[in-house]
Amino acid sequence: MHTTLRHSHLWLMIGWGLILLVIYLSLAPHPPQPNVAIIPFADKIGHGFAYFTLMSWFAQLYQTTRQRRYLAIGFILLGGGLEILQGIGGVRTADIWDFFANTSGVMIGWLVVTLTKLGMVLSVIEQRLLRFK
Repeated sequence: MHTTLRHSHLWLMIGWGLILLVIYLSLAPHPPQPNVAIIPFADKIGHGFAYFTLMSWFAQLYQTTRQRRYLAIGFILLGGGLEILQGIGGVRTADIWDFFANTSGVMIGWLVVTLTKLGMVLSVIEQRLLRFK
């Protein structure tokens, strides 16, 4: 876990909330549907963004390459597992392109956190907004 984040337990709880939200939206019978007439591939963009968010969030909490590798594997498996569950659930359908979008989001999230200053978002929030003890 990131040693300079004073509120790491708060960030971890929010992160787990994000995971639960992704699971719910992936398995809910009638999730909100993006308007693909306005934004082409909006569904795939949404998948990528969801997994980008998960990876980039947790990669700020767990910073070693090994930890991030495990996070990436875990989120890729989560995305694949949820697609399989959609396929066997009878209400929704599995889509290999959703899986690829999820995986792309994980990889982009890892790269962004590792290579840019966006990897310090939680730290900046703590410094500027969460000045309580």
